Amino acid sequence: MFDAANTTVLSHRQPAKELRPASAPSSGPTANQPKRITIGTELSPAVSRYPSRIEDQDDERRAEAINLGGLARLARTAQRGLVDFVALDDTAMGNPPYSARRRGALDAVRLATRLAKATEGIQLLPAVNASRAEASSLVPALVELEVASEGRHAWELVLPELTPAAGQQSTEVLAATVEDTWSDSPALTATAASARALRQQRLGEAAGSAAFSAPPTLVMRANDDYAIGLAARQASVVRTQVVNKADAAKQRRDLRALAADAGRNPDDLKTLVDLSITLSTESGLAEARKDLAEEMTGVELGDGQARFVGHPDDLAEFCVDWVQDEACDGFTVRPTSLPIDLRLMVDMVIPALQTAGHIASTYSRSSPHLTAPRAVPVPQASAPLALSANPEDYWD
Repeated sequence: MFDAANTTVLSHRQPAKELRPASAPSSGPTANQPKRITIGTELSPAVSRYPSRIEDQDDERRAEAINLGGLARLARTAQRGLVDFVALDDTAMGNPPYSARRRGALDAVRLATRLAKATEGIQLLPAVNASRAEASSLVPALVELEVASEGRHAWELVLPELTPAAGQQSTEVLAATVEDTWSDSPALTATAASARALRQQRLGEAAGSAAFSAPPTLVMRANDDYAIGLAARQASVVRTQVVNKADAAKQRRDLRALAADAGRNPDDLKTLVDLSITLSTESGLAEARKDLAEEMTGVELGDGQARFVGHPDDLAEFCVDWVQDEACDGFTVRPTSLPIDLRLMVDMVIPALQTAGHIASTYSRSSPHLTAPRAVPVPQASAPLALSANPEDYWD
């Protein structure tokens, strides 16, 4: 059965029990309200049609190897379930990533920009590798993503493990440059105008000229002591990799303490646990699917991170338990199989959490998914942009 302290293999339960609402603070404006649970999903493993071949393609043929239509369909599935965000990491262009060869490559950001036109409401979270990104190309790319998504995005700064001193300095400069650029109204307005002009030329979009009021949300992973310290000082969201609830709670407390030491309000820092999931409504089938996937790939799923294998009803209970006990503020879900596990999460887990009041029933700009409220520009168009029936159209 359900073990709150650790991930566990579960069996089918019938009937599903009602979730117990997680308690909020005993006083204040949110008293007696269920705690909000943030849930996102990684989609990168679904992007590549031929992951072993993508790095061998030239620039003109790379688009042919990217299953953008499949990615758009999965993002819309997540959107249908009001999942907070979809994350794209470095594997989006194959494994090893094609971008590993190119200094300044921003493949995940560009994929997110194209995906923006195929989605509504859901937030887009592309990863940027600090060892390859350059501010001169990153800032315009993030601005173009902001224009395309109408402010519906964040960005994840990925640090190489055991970052040397020089790399640490360049990483901090990169994060600070993005922050400073959004504070420099004339420079940002000029960059935004160029981005809008580019999108109008490419896609025929007549975007407005409203100024941006806040930088995009910075997300980081707590990979090592340096990354933890930097995240506590500069990030709004921290992704953690832990194997059980006790470790998650400790890391969350440590991050909040470091944030307070840096002069920040700890409540401004959100922690999300990476959670590998394998789901099934049939007894024992989830475990069998996990074993088969591990046998086929030769890799232990969820190694070094929280892992859930079992019935969707129990996953909803699992999420509530961890958030209620202040182990985290939510989860970045890593499905074993797309679209199977994503669909089960959207059709069964999310509705259970909505019924208990942990997830909103609609997307709202006044209550963003990863951050505190921020004003965003609303592009003005002569007519609403219709979504193409063919998701492949979103590659341009």
